[in-house]
Amino acid sequence: MKYSFFLLILLNTALANYSVCENVFLFKYNKQNLSKFSDSSRSKIVKFNENLVDSNDLNYQMKSLNMQFNKLVFNFSASRTKILNTAEKYKSNQTIYYTFIEKKLEGLLSHYKGHSDILTDTLATILRDQKIPFSIKTKTMSPNFPDYKYIELDLAQSSDKKSLRILAKYQEMFEVKHFTIDLLDNIRQGFAGFRNEANSQIDLGILGIKDILIDDILTLLSKHEVKHSSFGIMRQKNIPSPFHTQFKSGGTHPISKVESGYDEYLSAEELFNYVNNPYWAARRLKNIGDFNMEHVLGDLNLIHSQVKASQKIAEQVQDLTENFLKYIEFLQSKLIPDNKSTLIFFDHIQNQAVKIDDAVFMGIVDEEKDVLIKVFITKSMKGDVKKYLDVQDQLMVKFNQKIQKTGSPKGSDEATKFIQEFLVKEAEETKGIQLKLMKQASSQVEELLSMAIKVQEKAPEILRKQTGFINKLNQSLSQNTNFQNKEKWQKAFREQVRLVRDYANVVRLKK
Repeated sequence: MKYSFFLLILLNTALANYSVCENVFLFKYNKQNLSKFSDSSRSKIVKFNENLVDSNDLNYQMKSLNMQFNKLVFNFSASRTKILNTAEKYKSNQTIYYTFIEKKLEGLLSHYKGHSDILTDTLATILRDQKIPFSIKTKTMSPNFPDYKYIELDLAQSSDKKSLRILAKYQEMFEVKHFTIDLLDNIRQGFAGFRNEANSQIDLGILGIKDILIDDILTLLSKHEVKHSSFGIMRQKNIPSPFHTQFKSGGTHPISKVESGYDEYLSAEELFNYVNNPYWAARRLKNIGDFNMEHVLGDLNLIHSQVKASQKIAEQVQDLTENFLKYIEFLQSKLIPDNKSTLIFFDHIQNQAVKIDDAVFMGIVDEEKDVLIKVFITKSMKGDVKKYLDVQDQLMVKFNQKIQKTGSPKGSDEATKFIQEFLVKEAEETKGIQLKLMKQASSQVEELLSMAIKVQEKAPEILRKQTGFINKLNQSLSQNTNFQNKEKWQKAFREQVRLVRDYANVVRLKK
């Protein structure tokens, strides 16, 4: 689900060519201690945003909003890191440690609420001027947190924007209830946009709505998050995919020695999405004459950065899948532990499933690395999963009957002994089923590993060709800053589109 913002921050910084007055504002803005939201700082930002709206230059308006938002994300992240470092002294007491972090982060975020509301009001004015149907809504982060504003698009209303009509189709196809721009939640998570499966929400963020407003197109961010919803629909329809696989840390440690920005949780959907991100971001490259050249060049650099990001995701997936397959080999060689089962089943919202109709994922805990691996329960696995759950259910009935006869366990020692007896019996009666299910799980993970390796084999070639093109383009731009002869470059830009389309095909499964 998350889409890293820091590459976009660097990109905007590299491509920025702003007016003197805007630079002066941002210099002062950067100096502010944003964790102390004073009335004076509020009045300055309100005034700046009022002037921003009065400019009537849509490109300038959205660029300025994005820069303000990026700064909030950067500063919040820096403050959050400081809080986590300070909390280290409480690490010996987990209760105090997490309570301290929760309270401090909630207090920090409450100060950013004011900034977020100002930017939301400014964006709302711009959307009204552009005749985009929406409503301003409010919600809270927690019971003690003040209500803050966010925007929800009203896609039931007719619009002249083709991109909004496409979003309306997505809303129906992928059962998305809410398309939003929730700036405070993005600041909190450090995202450019996100998908909340529980609320059936896709957040487009500043960049997603910017592409809709200025060029009437859906690019990387919108398609990335919608594809996550598409995978959800696939699972509901029992359509298998190795990309349904998930990895989750059992504690605060990272899931892998490879760092990709996904430290405690990774859905293999991200491998598919990150490899497709460059192609989804290439819309403006297909016909550069139709778009603002600054945006085209921004997309070009973003595409290059996303290939690098996908390479890192693929490296992490390879590390995780290889570890999983080694662990399965270990379990199979030991014929599974005798004292407990190795499997646990989950429904579509990650609660433990005890009935076959609810079981969507099968989880296996790698106890050595403390990582939970979840694979999709395919049709061919359903029969064995049902057998396993039936055994579990029958054992539960027997043990309940035993409790009724002998009475509840007296004391913790007796309770522990009782539970251990149940686990040993469960492991004994499900051992054969577990071995069959593990074999089927391994086949999905092997397919995922194969694609992760192919991505890493392909990425260096893509990066090399992109770098050559960007260097050649930069040399031309240094001689012709207005890029008057951009028409002659159209063929070369379309070759870059073909390049990333072929790259995306590495993870697109053949039907």
